[in-house]
Amino acid sequence: MSLEKIIKPDGVLCNAMARSKKHCLEILSELLVRANPDIASELIFECLIDRERLGCTSLSKGAAFPHCRVEGIEDSNAALIKLSEPIDFDSADGEHPGAV
Repeated sequence: MSLEKIIKPDGVLCNAMARSKKHCLEILSELLVRANPDIASELIFECLIDRERLGCTSLSKGAAFPHCRVEGIEDSNAALIKLSEPIDFDSADGEHPGAV
C-alpha cells in the first residue's frame, strides 16, 4: 500500500502549534477523523493515549510515530504533522519532535 492511499491531503498539517504531547495527540486525532467521519475524534484520541501508555512512540532525531488501533476502522489511515516548535515527546534520545 502506498503512502498516497494512506495519507490524504487533508490529513497533513504544517507548522502546527502544539503545547504538549497530549495536545499533539489531540491535533492528530482531529486529522485522523477526517478520513473516518463516523468515528469520534475523542475515541481516536483515547486510543492514541492508551497506546502511548504502553510505550513511547518517539523515535530518534526528533521524529515520533504515534499509532493505535481503533475499533470500527478497518483500513490503514495516517496523518502527518510538522510542528513549528519542538515539544517533549518522552523520546529516549532526548530529542524533541518537530515532526509527528
